[in-house]
Amino acid sequence: METLGINLSSSAYKDMFIVSLRSLSDDKHLLPAIDLMTQMVSEPTFDEQVLARNKARLLVGLQQQKQDPNSLASIAFNDALYGTHPYAHPSVGTLESVPTIEKQQLIDFKNKYLVAANASVAMTGNLTLEQAKKTGRRHHC
Repeated sequence: METLGINLSSSAYKDMFIVSLRSLSDDKHLLPAIDLMTQMVSEPTFDEQVLARNKARLLVGLQQQKQDPNSLASIAFNDALYGTHPYAHPSVGTLESVPTIEKQQLIDFKNKYLVAANASVAMTGNLTLEQAKKTGRRHHC
């Protein structure tokens, strides 16, 4: 990412997953950046060491949330509002659920939900409509 001078990130929410890419718009920078983003979404490795590191990071954050009144209020609000609906569950998981996450669960989730049929693509910036269409066709968007 540093070589290309891009910003590539992802975020998960209760009902969506967002992948964001910021790049220069010339083909020399944009096309390899989009290739990298496409690879990240379509061929994730779910490396065991990275998974363990992220689970540990999440657990530290969840422990800290127990001391934050805003976080506690948000959790209580969602629980009261949504009850047994999946929206009641925090997007980042819980102290009980995070340790149980396994690589195969992530693979199964990716294969079921992170598919072209569920995707919406938005492009903004220094692109013509034709460039955006060409880019989308090249990457099956």
